[in-house]
Amino acid sequence: MWISLLLGVAAASASSPKLRDLDTKISEEKASAARLHAQELDVLSTLAAAEAAVDATERSLASAEQKSRESQATLDAAILNEQQAQALLHKATETLAPRLRARQRMGHEGLMRFLVDAPTFAELLTRQRALDTLLKRDLELVTTLRAATDAARVSREKTAAAKIVVAAAVQDEAVRRASLDQKRATEAALLARIRNDKALHEAAARELEKARQELLRTLAGLPRSPPRKATFRALRGRLPWPTHGRIEVRFGKVEDPRLHTLSLQQGLDLRAPTGTPVVAIAPGKVVHAGWLHGYGNLLIVDQGDGYYTLFAHLATMARNVGDAVGEGDRLGDVGDTASLKGAYLYFEIRSGTQPQDPARWLGPRRF
Repeated sequence: MWISLLLGVAAASASSPKLRDLDTKISEEKASAARLHAQELDVLSTLAAAEAAVDATERSLASAEQKSRESQATLDAAILNEQQAQALLHKATETLAPRLRARQRMGHEGLMRFLVDAPTFAELLTRQRALDTLLKRDLELVTTLRAATDAARVSREKTAAAKIVVAAAVQDEAVRRASLDQKRATEAALLARIRNDKALHEAAARELEKARQELLRTLAGLPRSPPRKATFRALRGRLPWPTHGRIEVRFGKVEDPRLHTLSLQQGLDLRAPTGTPVVAIAPGKVVHAGWLHGYGNLLIVDQGDGYYTLFAHLATMARNVGDAVGEGDRLGDVGDTASLKGAYLYFEIRSGTQPQDPARWLGPRRF
């Protein structure tokens, strides 16, 4: 419970231990807010570095994607070039095919007959040179086209291999970008949580200050109890429990497991369902029964001999100021009024201005 329930007798002043406890709590909440502010600055620095890394990765990824597009364009051009070379080779082959088939049909003897049938020796030589020139030109054309086709194929294969390398680089940059995005999201979530915690501590400090002022007015309004026979002290260690509930927070210093901040718990937090009966632990007189800032429905019983018991966050109050109560009399029911953590009973025992550990006063639990 972040608000320490304090009780004092009339004429309590700002120098009383109870109010000093509230001042301590306020200082602790402000210190927690200051620590969270320092964490906020650290996370902001880390987040800025993450943002810078993401920005650099975005540029690298954009560059890699541009190279990928360029390599794809180069590959497309190489494929087109190969296709064009193959088309030229195919066209040339189709053009040469009739002559090659005719020459094949002629055979060696037909070729010799073609030369020998020349009417003159000069015509034979002319026919021979024409045939050699035609054969040479056809051979050169086929050789050139095959070389161009092979070169285009090699270029296409190299370009395809280069594109694979570029695609791998794009994938690596994309994976790195995703990792940095995750880190940035984690840091942003941490920053949001720290800012939320900081806001909660700052709000708690403000609420504690309000509770301090409310407590001053409440303390000043309590009637001074006449001296009574010291019977309550004799019941130490044998008092009944005020409700059937589980101890959630004990008396004393409590460390926040997440923020590692210490706060002073001056009573017991007893977790119990809404509506669980709350009873008086000894005969006494009700001196306060009403709403108090930070406590919700608060009932205070004067137990005599300067001892008081406090029951906070009640859903209902079955007693009024001035009512005499006996041990086991119903005071109200467990609730969650002004509670930050659901239904539970906050219970204190006070000796004058000094809080007592209720566990040392209460007897063994029978539930």
